[in-house]
Amino acid sequence: MKKFKFILGFLVCTLTISLNVYADGPDWVMFDPAYPKDFIDAKSITSPEKGIVRFWERAGNRKEKNKKGKITFATYTLSETNCILKQYRDITCDMALEDQNTIEGAQARAEFLETTTKLQINPPTQWQSIEPNEHSYARYNFVCKGLGAK
Repeated sequence: MKKFKFILGFLVCTLTISLNVYADGPDWVMFDPAYPKDFIDAKSITSPEKGIVRFWERAGNRKEKNKKGKITFATYTLSETNCILKQYRDITCDMALEDQNTIEGAQARAEFLETTTKLQINPPTQWQSIEPNEHSYARYNFVCKGLGAK
């Protein structure tokens, strides 16, 4: 019963966050040419406290077939970057948020959430250092200094 309540609470929180972010529609912007399928939603960038920037990132295309012919969906991560200390962490992750109203999207999202529960993957993760020449550095430049900075 505790597991059911945890999963239900997790789904309600994730849905609440995702509905707030996607109410007006996202503005996906590619931020790292080395990863052409990774985007940040420029509309979702907020600053919950001084020096901290929070935003949604989408990894992968919304809906595509992989090499085995299986339909796959993008993974969405709500992340935070500490622009002062040059650190980042993931708050939560989800799958198929923009496609959850389709049968395939709902199934993919349910499988993803079940897997994260079984593996006990529950962000937020620990703060990690942002190093030059890494994907996290491109993300840092975008949200703290670049086009996404507010």
